[in-house]
Amino acid sequence: MPVPPPPAPPPPPTFALANTEKPTLNKTEQAGRNALLSDISKGKKLKKTVTNDRSAPILDKPKGAGAGGGGGGSGFGGGGGFGRGGGGGGSGSFGGGGPPGLGGLFQAGMPKLRSTANRDNGLAGIERKGRSKQ
Repeated sequence: MPVPPPPAPPPPPTFALANTEKPTLNKTEQAGRNALLSDISKGKKLKKTVTNDRSAPILDKPKGAGAGGGGGGSGFGGGGGFGRGGGGGGSGSFGGGGPPGLGGLFQAGMPKLRSTANRDNGLAGIERKGRSKQ
């Protein structure tokens, strides 16, 4: 059984129902209205507003001329080879504060990450020990 179609939209309002009378204002209301209109037409400066932007995290130190930047020695360690038998991985320490624009994500500095060069060798040793000889 098919669903019946939705009802038709109501007709648009006609101008016969619209209020076409001029508003009646007393002298003080009219004077205030005219003063506002003249201020607007002159380009009068409006009252300054304070915007409280809460979209970013609140940091301990406000950003200003006195706040010194972190940065510091960008000591990205040496690479070393990938795969088995590859050597070395350096210590990737990143001193100072985090890079700008991260919203305080690395406020205390970049974390020290462990090298992944030895991870493959360690897992391979565990797999060998876990397998039974056949």
